[in-house]
Amino acid sequence: MTLAYLMQPTAWLILIVVFIVLFGARLPDAMKNLGASFSSFKKGMKEGEDEAEEEKKLKN
Repeated sequence: MTLAYLMQPTAWLILIVVFIVLFGARLPDAMKNLGASFSSFKKGMKEGEDEAEEEKKLKN
């Protein structure tokens, strides 16, 4: 299997189908965890920005 073969759309389609067949039952939980992680990351970034603004105000 060469790299050129893996770049073809049919190869991607086959890989996606195999992935879904093997891990299809776990996909909803994985997506739920991914969404929770993303939300937590965004919350942490906002808290970090808020702390930076507070420090900036204290320095002035």
